Amino acid sequence: MQGNDIVNLVSPFKNKLFRLALRIVGSTHEAEDVIQEVLVKVWKKKEQFLELNNKEAWCMTVTRNLCIDKIRARKMRTSDVTEHYD
Repeated sequence: MQGNDIVNLVSPFKNKLFRLALRIVGSTHEAEDVIQEVLVKVWKKKEQFLELNNKEAWCMTVTRNLCIDKIRARKMRTSDVTEHYD
């Protein structure tokens, strides 16, 4: 299976995935990053992905989880200076 085949499988609901990511992370750039990560995950698990009955639901779940991870990483990068000051 080629990369274009994976994109074609995800293509019918890619806009829905992007809207979900944008709603959660609030940034077009970060939403695009999330969707790219979703495609990488699909590619890495392509055999399992092809066997799924509801590919859209799986992609929505992965998108949501990656968005949450991105928000958590953002919160970890910004912390109060007083927490690190002795």
